[in-house]
Amino acid sequence: MTSSIPIPCVTRYFYDFEETILTCNLSRSSIDRLEKKNEFPKRVKLTSKKVGFRASEIEEWCSGKRDWSVSNRGYTSAVINTKPQGGVR
Repeated sequence: MTSSIPIPCVTRYFYDFEETILTCNLSRSSIDRLEKKNEFPKRVKLTSKKVGFRASEIEEWCSGKRDWSVSNRGYTSAVINTKPQGGVR
């Protein structure tokens, strides 16, 4: 008889640079370029030698739910309105 050990669900708060590259399907230079134009989430210093990106911001960027060009360094939310304006009855 085998006993099953529950596996805890781990929530990721940060992605390192390599995980961000794989998640967004972008090169390092593309991320750098978009970040400088404020069109990509800003990196966060995790340790003295390592930077990462907030997982929630990367997921929002990948899904297109935020317009990063109008946000303040990637920390304020400017949600893109995809619903048509006005009403057709």
